[in-house]
Amino acid sequence: TGALPDPEPHYAGSSTAVENIEMPIANMFIYVHNGVLYIDTPEDLEMNLYTATGMLVRHLELHSGVNAVEGLQKGVYIGGGQKVIVY
Repeated sequence: TGALPDPEPHYAGSSTAVENIEMPIANMFIYVHNGVLYIDTPEDLEMNLYTATGMLVRHLELHSGVNAVEGLQKGVYIGGGQKVIVY
């Protein structure tokens, strides 16, 4: 008989070029409205925003509450351990 298949799944790589995605930040919400990215965070913090290809777009210094990030091109972004689509 043939060999049994390996029962362990194999990780084939990331679906994006970002290798070190930050862990999700607790109680932080990222959303888009009218082409503007909003980040609602319970505390002051710093966060990097990347494209899906891994290019650093911005280093953000966020304040507690809702922060607006304007001027982004349409596309998929990754920040704070979350993916979001700006459209």
